[in-house]
Amino acid sequence: MKSKNHPSAVATRWRLVLPLLAVLGLPAAVAADEASDNGEAKAGPPREELAPLLDALDSGDQRRGWLMDKLTGFFGADADQAAARVATDDGRRELRGILEDHGFAGSDLDWLGKLPAEGPEGLRGAVTVLHAGLLLRHGPPRLDGQWPEWNEGETPGEGGPDTFDPQEAGKAAAERLPDGIGAALEPFIPQNPVYRKLRDHHQSMKANLEAMRQEFIAIPALEEGEIVKAGDAYPSAEILAKRLAEEGFLDDPDEALGDKPEMYSEALAEAVKRFQRHQGRADDGILGPDTLTSLNRSPDDELEILRLNMHRARLLPDELGSRYVMANIPSANLVAFEHGGDSPDLAMKVIVGEVNRETPMFRDVMQVVEFAPYWNVPTSIARRDIVPQARRDQGYLERRGYEIVSSYGASDTRPATSGNLSAVASGNLLIRQTPGDRNAMGRVKFLFPNHSHPTA
Repeated sequence: MKSKNHPSAVATRWRLVLPLLAVLGLPAAVAADEASDNGEAKAGPPREELAPLLDALDSGDQRRGWLMDKLTGFFGADADQAAARVATDDGRRELRGILEDHGFAGSDLDWLGKLPAEGPEGLRGAVTVLHAGLLLRHGPPRLDGQWPEWNEGETPGEGGPDTFDPQEAGKAAAERLPDGIGAALEPFIPQNPVYRKLRDHHQSMKANLEAMRQEFIAIPALEEGEIVKAGDAYPSAEILAKRLAEEGFLDDPDEALGDKPEMYSEALAEAVKRFQRHQGRADDGILGPDTLTSLNRSPDDELEILRLNMHRARLLPDELGSRYVMANIPSANLVAFEHGGDSPDLAMKVIVGEVNRETPMFRDVMQVVEFAPYWNVPTSIARRDIVPQARRDQGYLERRGYEIVSSYGASDTRPATSGNLSAVASGNLLIRQTPGDRNAMGRVKFLFPNHSHPTA
């Protein structure tokens, strides 16, 4: 069942770092050199004038080459007064404040102090504005954690993989610069709803950070190998109750503690379960090192996580379309939007991978809805999970509705012999699961062929 009005699907892992800027596509020339009075094109700044500026930015080879080629034409060869103001100390302080409001801190801003004082002020101002704009749009460049399939094939969003046009943003920046640095950078700011919400929260946290620091009390660490279950003695129960209440997972700390303030009560365990579900963890209510570490995040830790997530949210297009679903892998949940906007029409838990078997990162357009689907088991899952179970239990495949086949579309099935199981483990035979309540895909399967699963 295919539909032209198909929703898009985006799987996001906020804890991964951003791709290189070059992976997302850097701008083309943002402004042509102005024509001189005699109709000849003016020459851009000499490349030797750009070299120290690019050295200070410490750009990678790909990015350096692009800047060397394109900055010669940015704002034209003649420095105007507006661009020159950006190169002053006051201009850089204003720019730093803008970037800090968008989640940049520490080494992300080192380049502002490295740009040399020599050279035409207008050129230095142009370099500063363009570099800041690229940072606002794409985040700090990183060498690891790239998502190579992010822009492959048909991707969600109105008008293509990304509705942001860096060439137009650069032109708009040049036109707006006389109105101020903030006005010049507005065309580069991501507009997707995820980024907007994170930025609002970031602003609120920054405004209240000092008060949050003063109120924060760390929960004492557990002994190595120690876990706490409901009914166990727990001297830090009062601190834990206060933290759970601050995080919104416990309504009344005093009631939860009752007359035993040094016991891990059932009420505290239930609140911990709610916290664990929110974190995408197994909600067993047991207080162990991992859960305690998450509860013990300081306000500064939370602010750093928020900043990192803002950088990751920059990957999303400004417009995802009116109908799309988005999976947040760390929290193991999914939200669906029917009419766009900032509030989802549907939310649910989802099953995701593990650290050593990660859910792939991609975005794509949903193409097919299949009812009563087969599950074509990936070879890696068949080899790691199903074959070992089938070797220990002869009836395992039949009870779970699994079939051994030569191809996923084959009409003939093979018996679960030792030889056939070995062939599955080596990839020469395959396993599929028949439709029904036992099927891992459920009753309906939504297909969006992608880099990791080309056909299913």
